[in-house]
Amino acid sequence: MQSPKWKKGSVLVIVLWIIVILIVITTTLAQSSRLSSRLSQSYGGQCIGRWGARAGVETAINVLSEDDSGYDAFDELWHDNPDSFEGIQLEGCTVAVKVIDESGKLNINVAGKKHLMHLLEMTTEQADSIIDWRDKNGRVSSEGAEADYYNSLEYPYPIRNGPFQTVREVLFVKGVQEEVFYVEDGSLNGRSDTNEDEDVPAEKGIESFLTCYSFCRNVDALGDERINIKETKANQLQQQLGLSGSHAKWIEEKANSKLGSIADLVAKNAPKKENNADEEGDRARPIDLETFKEIADKITISEEEILPGRVNVNTAPREVLIALLEGDELLAEEIIQYRDGLDGAITGTAELLDIKTMTIEKFKKIEPFITVKSDVFTVVAKAVIDSTGLTYTARAVVVRDDTDCEIIYWYEGIGS
Repeated sequence: MQSPKWKKGSVLVIVLWIIVILIVITTTLAQSSRLSSRLSQSYGGQCIGRWGARAGVETAINVLSEDDSGYDAFDELWHDNPDSFEGIQLEGCTVAVKVIDESGKLNINVAGKKHLMHLLEMTTEQADSIIDWRDKNGRVSSEGAEADYYNSLEYPYPIRNGPFQTVREVLFVKGVQEEVFYVEDGSLNGRSDTNEDEDVPAEKGIESFLTCYSFCRNVDALGDERINIKETKANQLQQQLGLSGSHAKWIEEKANSKLGSIADLVAKNAPKKENNADEEGDRARPIDLETFKEIADKITISEEEILPGRVNVNTAPREVLIALLEGDELLAEEIIQYRDGLDGAITGTAELLDIKTMTIEKFKKIEPFITVKSDVFTVVAKAVIDSTGLTYTARAVVVRDDTDCEIIYWYEGIGS
C-alpha cells in the first residue's frame, strides 16, 4: 500500500529543516571557531606586547642604573641611545623606548605663583587655584578657590588640600581647561589634532612642562653628604673645604645670619678671583666667585636629605627656564646657548655665573630652585605587535638612588 502524498511531503519538509539546522549549527561553529582563533591571536599578541614593553622599561632602568649621576644632561646614554632604545627587535614585536627627565620640568607642588604665571602665560586664576588646591589651609587666594567652590559645582568633588598626586589632577583645578592643558594634543599621540594626516607636531600645553615627582638628593657630585655651613665652625670649614681662614670666617658669619640659599654667601661686589696679596689676619674676607664655584656643590644650608622640585638646568626646556627666571627670555636663551656650547654639561649650578648677563642678584633668585642632577625619570616603552600592528605601552616613573632604581608609578595598556 502506497503512503499518502501528504506524508511524503511532510518527511521532505522535515529533512529540509534538519539540513537547514545542520547548516546553521555548522556556520555558527565555524564563526565561533574563527572568533576564538582571533581572540586567541589577539590575546597572544597582547601578551607579546606586554612583555616587550616591560622589557623596554627594564632596558632603560639598566641604563639609568649604570649612568654616572654626578650630573645629568642630554649627552648621556639615558637620553640619546638609539642602539638600545630604538627599533629593538624582539620575538613578535618591535620596541621603542624614551626616557624623560622629570627634573627638567616645573614641580607643581613646589613652584611659586610667579613661576607658575610665567609658564605659557598661565592666568592669575589658574596659578592661585593651583596653590589653593595643594595648600592645607582653607584661605582663598585672590582669584583662587577652596572647598566651597568645588562643593557648589553641579557635580561636586573634594579639594585635595595636599600635594598633587599626578599632573593630570590639575584638570580638576578651577580655571584649567583641557585645551590649555594639552593644547592641540587631546589624543595624546604627540601630533596636532587638527593636522593628524600631515603628522604635524602638536603645540605643547602646560602638561608637558609640569611634574609632581621631581626631587634631588642633598649630596655632591660624588654622592657624598654636603657640609651644612649653618652647623660647621670656621676651622672645620677651612679644613674640610680647603679654604683660607678669612674665607672660612666669612662663611661662618654669613651662616649665622638669615640665608635664603648658599648664593647669599656671595656679596654683590664680590671679586672674580682671590687676591693672594690680601692680608689674612683674623678678619673675615668676602668670598670671591672663583672660590665659591669650587665649593658650591659641597655645601648646603638645608638639613633635609631630599630637596623637592629642583629643576635641572641641563635638561629644562626654554619654557621652564623662562618660568624659573620669572619671564627673563633673554637669560633663558643664553643659558641654553651656554649649555649647548659645552663639550659635556653644566656640572655645578655656580657655573651659571659665567654667563654674560647672569648677575649675582639674578643668580641668587634662581639658585634655590636649580640643580644639575636628576633622580626621577619617566620611562615610556612602546611595543608594536607584528601580527596585529597594535601598540602596547608601558609607562613607569623611576627613582634612581646611586646604582639602584625603584618604580614608584606604573601604567600599561593597549594604545599609544
